[in-house]
Amino acid sequence: MRIIIVSDNHGNQNILKILYHIYSSLYKDNVKFIHLGDSQTTSINDLNNFICVKGNNDTLDLPKYQRLTVLDKRIHFSHGDEGLDEIKKDLNLIEKLEDNPVSIEWFSSNYNLIGYDGKVYNDDLKKDQKEEVTLTANLQYMEYSSSYEIKVIVCGRELTHEEQLKKDIFYEIKCAQSDYNSDYVELPKEVDGEEVIYKKRESGNYAAAVLFCGISLAIFAHYHDKEKKNSYEKEKIKQMKCDYPEIVAKLSLLVGAGMTVRMAWEKIVVDYRVRQKSGPKKRYAYEFMSEGLNMLKSGKPQIYVYEEFGMKCGIKEYMKFSSLIVQNIKKGTKELALLLTLEAKDAFEERKNMAKKYGEEAGTKLLLPMIIMLIVVMAIIMVPALMSFSGY
Repeated sequence: MRIIIVSDNHGNQNILKILYHIYSSLYKDNVKFIHLGDSQTTSINDLNNFICVKGNNDTLDLPKYQRLTVLDKRIHFSHGDEGLDEIKKDLNLIEKLEDNPVSIEWFSSNYNLIGYDGKVYNDDLKKDQKEEVTLTANLQYMEYSSSYEIKVIVCGRELTHEEQLKKDIFYEIKCAQSDYNSDYVELPKEVDGEEVIYKKRESGNYAAAVLFCGISLAIFAHYHDKEKKNSYEKEKIKQMKCDYPEIVAKLSLLVGAGMTVRMAWEKIVVDYRVRQKSGPKKRYAYEFMSEGLNMLKSGKPQIYVYEEFGMKCGIKEYMKFSSLIVQNIKKGTKELALLLTLEAKDAFEERKNMAKKYGEEAGTKLLLPMIIMLIVVMAIIMVPALMSFSGY
């Protein structure tokens, strides 16, 4: 088997036809053609005989990565992204392989630089600054698991001229403030060869007005933050109660299928993380479960983790849920799947009642706008009638 690899022909499609004609004539069916991108063709027909990936100059909708299996050997190829020794953009940390039952979970030695989902946080790094991060891939298949470590280097991202200039100015001012005993600070007159001009903000005799506005804003901000916090807590509790039946039902189904509680817990969290990549709203109950899974991975006892989960949620339904699991671990109850099924049934009934209650509340909130609309309609009808009477 021969593999012919080409790339970067940049619009010269004739060379592809010549190469294909020569090598297909020589090796017949024992040859594969790979194109590593930047063909810059406008017609997909020019690449019919090639396994292609997209280059940075290509306009066609081509895959970024490809895989070829030859004689039981897998060849992965791409146009050429940044290497692992120079990470500036988000990483694609895959959690599932195609046609493979093994699941992959990622851990980072520094979540301030790389998150578990591959997101890179390098805004605070300087352009030439580099930080080493160890990514750990935990491969799981049923009760078997294995871990692999990958070392990567995170670099500072490229800043625009304006961003870089602003950052340099703040840095120079910070350096000028190093002597805290001095009564004044000498501001830089020039940064990166560009003159810096400072202007004094003009102030009028508005001290009383400013003071009044400041106090008013402080009072408003206090009550606004308090109201916002209360609204946030109510929305959080409402969301968690809505998710409760679904979580219990999933765990009941997986435990009933023969999984252990820990395996079922991990399966639910992994599925949630996969859904999160498509951009849905964060679900608090699942986030607490994800934290619990990380604690289990770090070696915390199961009883402690499940009790902590119930306490973090702070809702009686979840406390009851965690106590069912803990009781199963402590006493070895064989009817956990049945208990969870009954709990899920009760939870779904409770959610129906909640939906009915929220529907009634929504109807009450619509009452005032409906009254206002009724008054407007009556005014539209009555005003012309009254005007006709006065004219008569």
